[in-house]
Amino acid sequence: MAENLEFVVGIEQNCIQILDNARQFAREIASEVSNKIIDKTPVDTGVTKANWMGNIGAPSEDTTGSADPSGSATKAAVEEKIKNWDVLKEDFYLTNNTPQAVVLEFGLYPNPPLRGTYIPRGKSKHGIAGPRWVKFSQNGYSKLAPHGMVGVTLSEMNG
Repeated sequence: MAENLEFVVGIEQNCIQILDNARQFAREIASEVSNKIIDKTPVDTGVTKANWMGNIGAPSEDTTGSADPSGSATKAAVEEKIKNWDVLKEDFYLTNNTPQAVVLEFGLYPNPPLRGTYIPRGKSKHGIAGPRWVKFSQNGYSKLAPHGMVGVTLSEMNG
């Protein structure tokens, strides 16, 4: 009888360890996917990158007007959400509610581009000095994210 009890305790401890490992693995995947998507988001002002919001239980409906060109503050905020995520109870969502995120992901720029973006005298953008018009899109996509961000990341991770 004592042997049976030890066997049951051993199974229970193994099940707990398996669940803990699965939770940790899910958090690591969510973190890796989120970081790669944030990294692939092109930077003009950094507002689109700053608007990646991690949320638990439902997609976020929030936006921010702040900019995060490096993405470091955005990643830290997403990591904090992932750290508190109970994988077995709720879903994790990474959302971006800016209109430009949709355009960047799905290539909804005018094709062919019209005049492009005007860079005024004394200003520069992506290393190009003004004054002049510059076309930063091609085939409907931003040249900085020529195939989007989310789909590319998921495809890369899928192998």
